[in-house]
Amino acid sequence: MGLRTRLLLLVMVPIIPALVLAVRGNLELRRLESLRIQADASRLAQLAAADQRGTIDSARQHLAAMARLPEARGTNIATFDAFFANLLKVYTDYADFGLQETNGALVSSSFGHLPDPAFAEAPHVERLRRHKDFVIGQLRPGTASRKAGLVCAHPVFDTGGRLVRILFAVIDHETLHRTAANSQLPEGGVLQVFDDAGQLLAQRPPPAPGGSSASAVTDLLQFVKDRPSEVRMHTDTEGTTRLVTFTDIRGLGGPKLRVVVGIPVSAAFQEISAALIRNLLILAGVTLAAMLVARAYADSAILRPIRQVTRAAERLAQGDWNARTGMARVPADLREYVEAFDTMAESLQRQRLASLQSEEEIRRLNSSLEDRIAERTRQLEQSNRELESFSYSVSHDLRAPLRHIDGFVSMLQRDGTSTLSESGRRYLGVIADAAKRMGRLIDDLLEFSRMGRKDLEKEQFPMATVVDAALAELAGDIPPRAITWRIDPLPEVTADPALIKQVWLNLLSNAIKYTRLRADACIQIRCTQPLPNEFEFAVQDNGTGFDMKYVHKLFGVFQRLHRAEEFEGTGIGLANVRRIIVRHGGRVWAESAVDQGATFYFTLPRQTETSTPNVASAPAANHAAPPTPTIDPQPPSYG
Repeated sequence: MGLRTRLLLLVMVPIIPALVLAVRGNLELRRLESLRIQADASRLAQLAAADQRGTIDSARQHLAAMARLPEARGTNIATFDAFFANLLKVYTDYADFGLQETNGALVSSSFGHLPDPAFAEAPHVERLRRHKDFVIGQLRPGTASRKAGLVCAHPVFDTGGRLVRILFAVIDHETLHRTAANSQLPEGGVLQVFDDAGQLLAQRPPPAPGGSSASAVTDLLQFVKDRPSEVRMHTDTEGTTRLVTFTDIRGLGGPKLRVVVGIPVSAAFQEISAALIRNLLILAGVTLAAMLVARAYADSAILRPIRQVTRAAERLAQGDWNARTGMARVPADLREYVEAFDTMAESLQRQRLASLQSEEEIRRLNSSLEDRIAERTRQLEQSNRELESFSYSVSHDLRAPLRHIDGFVSMLQRDGTSTLSESGRRYLGVIADAAKRMGRLIDDLLEFSRMGRKDLEKEQFPMATVVDAALAELAGDIPPRAITWRIDPLPEVTADPALIKQVWLNLLSNAIKYTRLRADACIQIRCTQPLPNEFEFAVQDNGTGFDMKYVHKLFGVFQRLHRAEEFEGTGIGLANVRRIIVRHGGRVWAESAVDQGATFYFTLPRQTETSTPNVASAPAANHAAPPTPTIDPQPPSYG
């Protein structure tokens, strides 16, 4: 994230609380306005219910007055028809007047006394017989000759107080709509009046021309049905959201009438939303202005000096050691930074000059050093050639006397046997054995010398094939005795197969030699992988073993832990093993106890390193690495 972006975000920090306050204030205004609308909706519902109740009370008064007339209990049907027809002309808010028997049979009406079975079974008849008081029925549908309207009924009693007839009036449906239209509702408000069957008695705005005023249950009726009388938010099928409340008209001798009022919230919240938009636009303008000022300040006071320092740093990186910022007027906060850069550039220039001088001196020294190295290399090569000539010369000079000794001893043993005593013949045998041992010792020393100079020729091969080859080569030297061989599966390794074969020859010949006193000789070869990057091989026998306090002498030249009279050997074999394994980057050590056999270990890297590690490096887990061998003036011997 860049510095300019950080400054712009810093400018936004004080704007965010103002934005939060504006939104919270608008939400609080909406809450208060919602409470006001709820109160208005409840008040308007009560007023609309009062208007509708006034219309119904007027019908009650008319019917109560007519019920006290003696004619209501008379039998002159023609007089009733004329009376009700004239009454309908006087009270234009009604759709019909009439008289019924207590069983609902029509006696007379403003439209004659033709029987109407459906009207006889209307709900107001049963309600009036039960309550014997003024009751409201349901919406009476209109016909070709009659208008639709709400039925109201009043009992007619005889002088003994017995119910004898039912006097009814039908309030014109249009009258109910006009009463609803007189209600004071805000723009977009809705008022609907339903009877107990869910039929629409009145509404505002009035129904569309040709629409049925007695339609089925409307969307608002379904919303308030079986709900407590409280203000709720409702969205109709046209997407208009209103606060809806209702009230019931009770005490009419029958089921209640329900008056539902809905007030749209969009108009009420329009001014509040406009105020929020104004506040947000003001905040946006202030934020934009602050961001522009912050951007301009960041460019002039911060980014410009930083860009100049960056360009100077780039010139310096390209090798222009004279690069400087060159800024004289810098803000106080950045002056130290700019001066530090110029100081650093001057220091780098001085160091560069010193470095050039040092490089020239190094080149001069390298030139002389290369000459000295070439001379020393030539001398070393000459020394190696002389050492090799000396080794072969020594070998030849030592072998000539040995051949003479061996030859004359052989002749004495052949020609002078009859003249020599038993002791003399034994002495000759000792001399012959000593000469042979000396010859083997010379051969082993030469082999040991060549082992350190021979180049490694590494390749990948199965270790089992090398072990099999070593055992086949040793088969001719194994005396005719029983040996139990236990050879575990062996992996493929990367090493010099000829040198590794020499390792196995030395280790296996030792195991064969030092188990010769065992009737049940057992030699085991195994391989483990204690570490992910190396193999650990082991040769274990149940032979004579050795004392672990002399283990540090085991891998030294001429070091033997057994006497020559017991086991033959020159003390060079294990030294060769150590040299070969170390050159491969591995380790070698041994564990044993007197008369309990011995185990010789060596490791090979899974990918042999080119460098030669120290032989005294730590061995694998649970094994002790042999220390650097030392020469004991009188060491016990081991081959």
